[in-house]
Amino acid sequence: MTQYEERAEISAYVTALNEVVIRADEGLEVVTGDDDLEQALGKLAQLSAIYRVDDVYTILAQRESALLAGSLTRSLVESALAEKWFNSRPVNEAPRSATLAAERQNIADTVSASGLSVPNLHRWNNPIPDGRFSIATPGLALPNVQAGISRNASSSIESIILLPAPLVDVLGMCSHVNHTATWLTAGDASKEIGVSASPEFAAIMAQSAGLSTASIRGFNHEGPTLDLLAATTSVHDFDLVAPLGKVKHVEALRPRQPSSDSRAWFGAESPAILDDLLHETREKALDVWRLVNEAPNPFSGPNKVVNLTSALPYLAARDLLLLTIRSTFEGCSPLMAPTGARMLLEQGSELAWRFSDSSDSELVKRYQAHMDDATDRKKALENRLRTRTSSAAAIEKLLYPRGRGSFAIDTRRMPDSQPAEPPSPQEHLNELSLGVAEPNWGELAYKLLTQAAHATPLGVLHSVARIDRSSGQPSLSHEMTALSLDTACIGAALVMRGLSPLITNQAGLPSPLDWLLELFQAAGDVHNNAQRIHCLG
Repeated sequence: MTQYEERAEISAYVTALNEVVIRADEGLEVVTGDDDLEQALGKLAQLSAIYRVDDVYTILAQRESALLAGSLTRSLVESALAEKWFNSRPVNEAPRSATLAAERQNIADTVSASGLSVPNLHRWNNPIPDGRFSIATPGLALPNVQAGISRNASSSIESIILLPAPLVDVLGMCSHVNHTATWLTAGDASKEIGVSASPEFAAIMAQSAGLSTASIRGFNHEGPTLDLLAATTSVHDFDLVAPLGKVKHVEALRPRQPSSDSRAWFGAESPAILDDLLHETREKALDVWRLVNEAPNPFSGPNKVVNLTSALPYLAARDLLLLTIRSTFEGCSPLMAPTGARMLLEQGSELAWRFSDSSDSELVKRYQAHMDDATDRKKALENRLRTRTSSAAAIEKLLYPRGRGSFAIDTRRMPDSQPAEPPSPQEHLNELSLGVAEPNWGELAYKLLTQAAHATPLGVLHSVARIDRSSGQPSLSHEMTALSLDTACIGAALVMRGLSPLITNQAGLPSPLDWLLELFQAAGDVHNNAQRIHCLG
């Protein structure tokens, strides 16, 4: 295939995805004063799907952060599964309202267990000052469709996206900035190493995002989806083999038990000053971006030095920070910012853990645990894919964009008798001292961002809670926007602190210590402003 032909195929599936976005927007029902809570949540779920598929289209068209596009795509697959489950419930149930009640209790319980002071908890649990959103009646709630779904609901996934179910694990790895996912940006066909997806991965994301949206909006077999399918399959080459064993549909998953908390969460009108504070916070976040952008980048230019183990997470974080900050400005989609911020916070906390003990033995041990975990996940993914597709070549092109070699991601450092067990994100976040009044707020911030990143009923309320001053359109709540800016800057600063000494040593650059000091001061300025809005830390 010539380079011209490859660009033409990429253009074909991106264009086809845009047609799906246009079709999804047709006939969208808006929330009216006559809708009850269950109906309103259903309509907002439809709207949030359109926001996210449009984000995926924009990122792929501009060949920007593959990890962010993958995370948004993963959330669309989850939403398509959730819609199937919600629609399967008896008519006398209100499963969306029950799920909202469960999410609110989860947040309230986290605050209680942490001992944090969150004076605006009522705003976090109900950002819209509308009485019908105040009380969510407990009941049987949506099962967990955020973890283990490629196994637990594999039949439903494959019927929605027409791809092997294990591929949604690749999308999940994007959400957690796993090295296996960053490796999908390492091929020569990527526009920018560490940032843009390989053509194969981009096609998989386009198909998964487009077909999930079509399932949510109810036009699975219309022309736009068929055109998208034709354009994407010609690039990624994945097919599906007949399933073996038990059929696993999402409708069969056991619901979560009802929330035990039935309190009312009365939302209050946002004071006008929050708009001004948010503007100031954005401006200070741009200062963080300028510092990050001004840092030397040894991975570009004619004399570039590329150590992929450090280059991929470094370049991925730079692009994530830019897109996260950019998406908080007027006229942008509301769900990109909290998704990107959550990824940066997790990436930063993991690197903070990895480099928190500077002894040589511990640094080696933690690096081995991190990389072996990624290697094991990649190998397990490859083995599972081989059971669901006949195309070994498609697996090879996706997972090995630079061919097979002695790369860190493909080389286990410890024997199998010493399994790699790096801490979970929650453990990283619990150990993370953010150096502010209440330093243990990282886990709560992560859970709040998760509501938006996974488009839960509570997350979609936040996505329309603020009126954009310039467009007059609903946009992300003040609290979630401020938290996104704050945690994105903190996460990016932690990533830079972890990687820049390593990179400067590899590339022979001057010491980054003065620059890091300035970067953390700028991130602290963002937090001081944002904290007056989100009230955490």
